[in-house]
Amino acid sequence: EEIFNFHCTIFSDVLQCINLFMFRDYDNKEHSYLLAPVKLDAGRHVINWSVIRNNQEFPEIVPPTVEERKNIVVTEEVYKHSVVIPWYRGFLPRQAYIVTDLSETETALSNFPSGEYLTYENYFVTKYEHVVQLYSAEKPLLEVRALSKKLNCLKPRQSVQATSKRKKKQEEEFEESLVPELCVRSNLPAAYWLKATLLPSCVHRTTYLLLADELRVKMTTYLNVGTVTLPPGKSWRPMSVDQQCLREEEEAQQPILPTARTVTIKPKKALDLDTSQYPWGAEQEPIDIERNIEKVKLIDIIFYNEFVSKPIVQTKIKELAENNYDNRMDVKIEKLTFIYKSAAPDLSIFKPKHNDLGIELADVLQVLTAASAHDIFNFERLETLGDSFLKYAVSLILFTHFPELSEGQLTMIKGKIIGNRNLFYCGEEKELGSIIKNVEFNTSSDWVAPGFCVDRSTQSVLRDLSINPRYLYEIMLSREEKEAGQLSDTTKDMIEDKLYEVWEEDKDYANYSNANFISQQVVSNKTVSDSVEALLGLSIKSFGLDKGFEMLRWLKVTDPNLIKPDVYMEKKVEPTILSRGEINFHIHQPDYLEKLINYKFKHRAFLLQALSHPTYQPNNITPTYQRLEFLGDAILDFLITTYIFEQCAQLTPGELTDLRSALVNNVTLASVSVRAGFHKHLLLRSCQLSKVIESFVERQESRDHEFSDENLFLINEIDSNMGESIEVPKILGDVFESLVGAIFLDSNRCLKTTWAFIYRFMHKEIEMFSKKVPKNHVRLLYEENVQALFRKSVVLPDVNRIMVVVVIVVADKAKKFYGLGET
Repeated sequence: EEIFNFHCTIFSDVLQCINLFMFRDYDNKEHSYLLAPVKLDAGRHVINWSVIRNNQEFPEIVPPTVEERKNIVVTEEVYKHSVVIPWYRGFLPRQAYIVTDLSETETALSNFPSGEYLTYENYFVTKYEHVVQLYSAEKPLLEVRALSKKLNCLKPRQSVQATSKRKKKQEEEFEESLVPELCVRSNLPAAYWLKATLLPSCVHRTTYLLLADELRVKMTTYLNVGTVTLPPGKSWRPMSVDQQCLREEEEAQQPILPTARTVTIKPKKALDLDTSQYPWGAEQEPIDIERNIEKVKLIDIIFYNEFVSKPIVQTKIKELAENNYDNRMDVKIEKLTFIYKSAAPDLSIFKPKHNDLGIELADVLQVLTAASAHDIFNFERLETLGDSFLKYAVSLILFTHFPELSEGQLTMIKGKIIGNRNLFYCGEEKELGSIIKNVEFNTSSDWVAPGFCVDRSTQSVLRDLSINPRYLYEIMLSREEKEAGQLSDTTKDMIEDKLYEVWEEDKDYANYSNANFISQQVVSNKTVSDSVEALLGLSIKSFGLDKGFEMLRWLKVTDPNLIKPDVYMEKKVEPTILSRGEINFHIHQPDYLEKLINYKFKHRAFLLQALSHPTYQPNNITPTYQRLEFLGDAILDFLITTYIFEQCAQLTPGELTDLRSALVNNVTLASVSVRAGFHKHLLLRSCQLSKVIESFVERQESRDHEFSDENLFLINEIDSNMGESIEVPKILGDVFESLVGAIFLDSNRCLKTTWAFIYRFMHKEIEMFSKKVPKNHVRLLYEENVQALFRKSVVLPDVNRIMVVVVIVVADKAKKFYGLGET
């Protein structure tokens, strides 16, 4: 009972984090444990009973009697390093101060610093109505510092704060002077008071570590890795701060400042002619004779005749020749020599992993921490890795088990399996939604301290009737009810009347910001599905691909019977042969191509299939490249993601996603294919498609195959006059992905060999984009605060495409960009 009283004093009065509608919990349900101070005694920790018994209750913050104020004793022994609370302010939450020293020179009769008041006594009597006069004004003033009310100590101090918060913190640390008789002194030592401010964060962190440990035990038991119980003398790896996670959060809080002025784009007049083509001013141009026949004069006809008779064309040609104007057609484009790298950096997934302890507890906690929790880490990086592994694993399973399905059918089934809805159901079955941390820790919001609760019958009513928990704030319990842990009949009637008055079914749970008060948690389906992907990412990061597939089976993302070792282990794979025929007859220079890609096929049927477009009818030996492209797309995404996950630790989760998108973008892959010359080996029979490919190839060759983030999304009008010429043919990206799939299967499903092929041709883009991560251009338009004017869409019947022109105004300059698509 004494420990409980001390415990409640700490949370209710010292920390002031118990809401007015909560009382002591005697039911021994959730959060039913007590905290007690300890001390060292002969090398052992024992309960510090003296501190507990001296703080069974908190002193009332009320004015002392006149007699007490007259006889107050102010000495260093009594006040130094103690905690005092002014009683004259009368508002909550109370501000406590730690006494750093007693003034040697100043009393309440000393001059007030600002000059607005004569003395300290004059200041307090004038400013506060509860202070009529001072009775011990001659006593020395207390030099104090405000104790911080910040109870969220999860983040490091160097984390950037908003200006207002920083200002508030500075004010709290500002040294002040207080009058002793106007303060109530606490019996709780200042050292314990300071330690108490850490308790909510410690309790919060411990709670989620225990929840994470329950999940760790389940995973360890199923995967058969490590130990269920931590052996004596062993300890878990400490939690570490993800600096990139904090950096991304801080950058998101920075205000967006406009960097460009907006201007109005004026439409061109008919007479605003290009002076390089028409070297005369508008005032020099003659009137239109035919349209103004009734007003025309003889002099107008003479001027018109002279104007049109001048040798404008010859003069212009001579001028162009003299200035060597537009000699682009004479420039000889030399092919750029690209350095292919034969050695690819190792990825950790290729190496066997072992950890005696198994899955680290800190890693499991990270998997259960959403970005919305604003903690020192979150699951976003692991979720990115797990997402790519999930796509690879499901693609491989479907490709292996359903050889009769087309690429379109496989894509549709895959989309349903890896979709958020299915992943949510998988996470729900493992009860992830109830243990994910998805809101920021805040003691003034819905945090429930140990040993306290909301009346459980009231909780049940709110849950059963779907009443928003915010109505709890209209309930105020008496001190007796709080200490007894039981509602009086009067309060029960009041609550019943109040709920009847305000009752309105509210199933929009996104508005439940205080759900924890009624033993519930609001979490989005997307957050649960992201946590499932993070679990997959953690599995392959900690133990490799085999355990990743086992985790996939445990989560039941797809039929567990389909997830067997013979699906994902290295194994000889035979190509699909539809009929007999001469494979080399169809492939253009197969020996040269194998030398180029630095891989010799065991079965060239895979190579033939990878190069065969559906329009190439002569190939009746193998299927078309579409199924290989389906598999290769997932493999490429997974290996690229794994590499940047391991090598780009300096990137934020958002930058990691942007980098992956840029590297597996169809524009990037098409550019890589053209630079390598894969388009020359494509087998297709489509004039329209060949024309589009040729146009894109010419564009790339004219640029010496230079490629940067500027090419990823939009192409400037200067680069092209014809709409269809800026279209990036999907087939060029597809052929690279189909070659990835072909090499993977021909090499007995060897990811290391496949990665060597990818890195050989993409190392330049990987290195370039890793140093400067491309951002989505649409997002940049909003961040840079430029003016974007979208013109009316235009149908291009010749190429069966729709073109949209967008005019961007930056620094008073208008630039025009074209976007094309089927819709």
